[in-house]
Amino acid sequence: MKIANRISLSFLILITLITVIASSIIYLIAKDNLRNAIYAQLEITVQQRSRNLETYLEMLKVSTVQFSNSVVLENLLKALKNDPRDSKEAFDIAMKRLRMTKEDDPEIYEFLLLDASGMVVASTDEGSIGLDKSKDEYFLNAGKNVFIKDAYYSEQLKERLIAVSAPFLDSNTSEFIGVLVARIKMAGIDKLMLESAGVTRSGEVYIVNRNGFMITPSKFLKDTFLKQRVDISGFKKGLLDRQVTISTDYRGVKVLGSHVYIPEMQWYLLAQIDEKEAFAPLAKLYILFLAILFTVPLFAYLLSMYLTKVIVDPIYKLQKGMEIVGQGNLEHKVATAARDEIGQLSRAFDKMIGNLQMKEAKLITLNRAVEQSPAAVTITDENGIITYVNPKFEEMAGYSAAEVIGRNPSILKSGQQGPEFYKVLWETILSGRTWHGEFHNRKKNGSLYWESAYISAVRDLKGEITNFIAVKEDVTERKKMLEELENKNRELLKLDTLKTEFVSVVSHELRTPLSIIKEGVSLVLDGVIGEINSTQNKILTTSRDNIDRLARIINSLLDISKIESGKVELKKKSVDTRALIKNVVSLFEAKAQEKGLEVKVSLPPEGALNLYIDEDRIIQVFTNLIGNSLKFTEKGHIGISLVDKGKEFEFAVSDTGIGISAEDLPKVFKKFMQFGRVAGNGEKGTGLGLSIAKGLIELHNGSIRVESESGKGSKFIFTLPKQLAGLSNG
Repeated sequence: MKIANRISLSFLILITLITVIASSIIYLIAKDNLRNAIYAQLEITVQQRSRNLETYLEMLKVSTVQFSNSVVLENLLKALKNDPRDSKEAFDIAMKRLRMTKEDDPEIYEFLLLDASGMVVASTDEGSIGLDKSKDEYFLNAGKNVFIKDAYYSEQLKERLIAVSAPFLDSNTSEFIGVLVARIKMAGIDKLMLESAGVTRSGEVYIVNRNGFMITPSKFLKDTFLKQRVDISGFKKGLLDRQVTISTDYRGVKVLGSHVYIPEMQWYLLAQIDEKEAFAPLAKLYILFLAILFTVPLFAYLLSMYLTKVIVDPIYKLQKGMEIVGQGNLEHKVATAARDEIGQLSRAFDKMIGNLQMKEAKLITLNRAVEQSPAAVTITDENGIITYVNPKFEEMAGYSAAEVIGRNPSILKSGQQGPEFYKVLWETILSGRTWHGEFHNRKKNGSLYWESAYISAVRDLKGEITNFIAVKEDVTERKKMLEELENKNRELLKLDTLKTEFVSVVSHELRTPLSIIKEGVSLVLDGVIGEINSTQNKILTTSRDNIDRLARIINSLLDISKIESGKVELKKKSVDTRALIKNVVSLFEAKAQEKGLEVKVSLPPEGALNLYIDEDRIIQVFTNLIGNSLKFTEKGHIGISLVDKGKEFEFAVSDTGIGISAEDLPKVFKKFMQFGRVAGNGEKGTGLGLSIAKGLIELHNGSIRVESESGKGSKFIFTLPKQLAGLSNG
């Protein structure tokens, strides 16, 4: 085979292999990144919607339970039980209260007040009064606790509804006397799902009940409520499995989907997007990949033919000259004026033995450089002038080899790197080390791109630098993808900040009208504007207590908002923790004695126990922890202890209460989390106390954890570092 053919074939095979390998790697990386981005978005969507849905359902339960404590409604039930003939006044007051409460919430379709037998005794729809609801789920399941009836369609009312029911217990005897039912329109839940559907054409979020029927509207079909069946058999095998899957949806279309199980309602929340739409960019990338596989080898073949001709023609002329000399014509000179390697070879032939050794050493150096070079390389001489570039360089920079050979690599400069950048580069490679970094360069057509490069020196047997070799990779797309991910993260952080600011603003705005309401109620209770009877006093006292509770909820919301936004300013000073604990315990002794509980305090017998802390905030932490222990402990004791651990103090609040289940322990310090720890009919709390405590401890550079077993009490442990005044502000 002729040398020209061997050069062309070798060049074509090498470039084809490089193109296939490099393109395949880039395609697979881009494919995985695209899939992961789609999967992550589905996961985020389904998790956010599930939290919003659970919060919405919890708000419905809390509102219904609070309304079930209404003295007005209780009076009507008592009057009907004792003497129905004297219940007219109580009935009118109760009806007025029901209507006023319904008008305040447009999502409430109807309030029903049932007596102990399940008969409707009052309703915002007078047509419902007298109906027997004793067989209905919301009556049968509300005997002891609040209950949410699954979504249903009322043929009589022509409305899609869910129903929340709460028991009425006699405030004096705790006897079951009736049930309060709130029929809620499905519009609120529909809105939650529609808001999360996203901007994609086929993106959809919907809910399926335990029987596999859709209970929220479909984006594609009409009239699907309790009619459109969805296959949920695969979900039941792993109720907590949120892994994104590819399956066929209720339309028979292949989709990417993620789901989450809502245990309380036995619902499945699904987020889906058509597979075709999700992977459309991947299909375009595949076409581009195929185009590169076909075009690059063709270009390489044409280029190899051209380079072969350029290389072989001077060799042919040199061969003819040597044949002439070999025939005895010693006057014939084979040297040419060419400045390339062939010209050097021809002049070296004339110098014969004198220069043979030098040229041999240079050829060895050149061979080593070729052997060490990676797929995409640029080789320069010792003065930094380009002597070789491979086809990958031509593809990346847009210059042909003929346009750059003999020129300085500075033709690619974009002006983004300053003199100091290149100074460090040269110091690195001249010291014998390999330099690695990124260039922001400019292509021949003027467009900018990023390349990652490894640059090192090539030395001869004497250790002298003869060439420099650079290995480069185009990383423009990778940097764009990283930039897009950073932008998405910034958007998520911005949304979280807006949420925190919204909670803070709303809470602040509620404070003033709430204070005015409380002041007005207090004036009436104190008899400032006239005497009141015992019933009025009881109603107003209940109202004032609920106003105080609402104020505490607002304060908790403000605290958690400030902690999340980093606006809490700690007022630190040196505090005697021994005295602090004793003061906190004195606040709860009376309540503990009232419940028959012993308060045990364990402190070191001697030694200074001072810490540099915000006293009020640490008292707030103790108050939340001890208050929780009192709330959920019926017998035994409450324990408070302090242990000196050397570099930190370890505090603990323990109880002998009902404890926390193992599955709930990881969620203890999350916001709005309340578990099955219910003691009597008292205040249920907001689920923010432990989250606030965790935030305040962490602001002090401490940590908090919990140890608990269901039925065996709980122990909350937190540490605070020993810190000198002025070292830190938290």
